Amino acid sequence: MIMDAARISKALGLSHVEFREEVTSTQDAARASQASPPYLVCALEQSAGKGRLGRRWQSDRGGLYFTLVVQRQKEDWAVPLVCAYALWKEVSSKVLSLQLKWPNDLYAEEKKLAGIVVEGWDDRLGIGVGVNVNQQGFEGSLASSAISLRMLAGAEFDLEALLIDTVSLILKAMDELAEHGFRFFQPSIRRVLLEADQPVKVIRDNRTYTGRLLDLGPSGEALVQGSEGELFTVPAQHLLEAR
Repeated sequence: MIMDAARISKALGLSHVEFREEVTSTQDAARASQASPPYLVCALEQSAGKGRLGRRWQSDRGGLYFTLVVQRQKEDWAVPLVCAYALWKEVSSKVLSLQLKWPNDLYAEEKKLAGIVVEGWDDRLGIGVGVNVNQQGFEGSLASSAISLRMLAGAEFDLEALLIDTVSLILKAMDELAEHGFRFFQPSIRRVLLEADQPVKVIRDNRTYTGRLLDLGPSGEALVQGSEGELFTVPAQHLLEAR
């Protein structure tokens, strides 16, 4: 499927949209662009897609891969979580039993469906998104750890329409974060996160502890119960996913 950059640009109100059939990663392509934020780079395939913490995101054809570049936010730390929530809202309208896993992954049936990576480049933020959409299956180790919208819904999805809907929600979320701060999102994100009853890792006093997320406060403070029952209150940016 070839996406129409002009049509996408018009639908989203963006002055610059790049579509490429294949890139090393949309993050790399977006970072190299001289366009002014907000702008969008999307591709059908990535040869070296980026995940969090230097991990690689397998990006074969059939998935949705894009980077939306925006201006930095006052609460930069909240951008991955707020964007993941926006993505959760879009995808949960299409499949059931979708979980938002800390801090920015979507899972269904205990398998990874989508992920977000956010990088800071001077005064810009690159919000990279990968969603398994029309893949009919996965091979090797991914067979037991990855899933797609098509596998869940039994139907093929229009990638361009999904791109427009998803980016539109993320742009709206970034405007709301800039205007209202994280407090605007906290009740909804807290509800979705706590439903998952998920393990997390806490970075505290130069040590890493494993525990469970019990609460998320309006300023991003996280209440975590350690493996021995101890309670920690730490800034949300000091939490990592437990693996």
